[in-house]
Amino acid sequence: MSPLVLRYYRYFTPRFAKASRRVVAVSEATRQDLVQTYGVGPEKISVVYNAADAHFRPQPVAVQQATRERFSAGKPYFLFVGALQPRKNLVNLLQAFDQFKAATGSSAKLLVVGRTAWKAGPIFEVYQRMHYRHDVHLTGRVTDAELVALYAAALATCYVPYCEGFGIPIIEAQACASPVITSNCSSMPEVAGGGARLVDPLSVDSIAAGLGRCTPPKATARS
Repeated sequence: MSPLVLRYYRYFTPRFAKASRRVVAVSEATRQDLVQTYGVGPEKISVVYNAADAHFRPQPVAVQQATRERFSAGKPYFLFVGALQPRKNLVNLLQAFDQFKAATGSSAKLLVVGRTAWKAGPIFEVYQRMHYRHDVHLTGRVTDAELVALYAAALATCYVPYCEGFGIPIIEAQACASPVITSNCSSMPEVAGGGARLVDPLSVDSIAAGLGRCTPPKATARS
């Protein structure tokens, strides 16, 4: 973030937290962050989880097939959803996908859905150096209906940030019956609730292994 925004957050956030009669946190992990960082009493903080919108739901086989034909040339694909910025850990995900492809010979693609945000330069540098760059598609932003279809047809949703207050793509993917690969730190295990394969976001090997374990011998559409 910019220096001005950083100064604002550093000055005002602890004061807001301490002056509030009640603080609402979106996860237990965020609650603990508030306690440890700002010294807010835990009894003052209520955890109220986010939820996926009702339109995130499993899709018929025909919709899944049409989505793969449109976005991945009919091939199975892994899906990332989020802004292209350092915290989302796309550098390690791209390197892990390259490693997974080299080790398995899989025909799977990787779709990266989201806007280009701040400090995205290293992401594109790694992308340009990839051996399997032709199997990675940067879609930019998509419509709400397209996003639902992309989740539902994915081989797995791969969301491996270094830290998150919540991580909405995890529950959106689960609502669409997409398997989830996510980080073993911060709020992600809590949000996944035992319904995801956890990997170490700092380890390219761990992420690549997670991709490999989510690849069936022959990908089939889910009803």
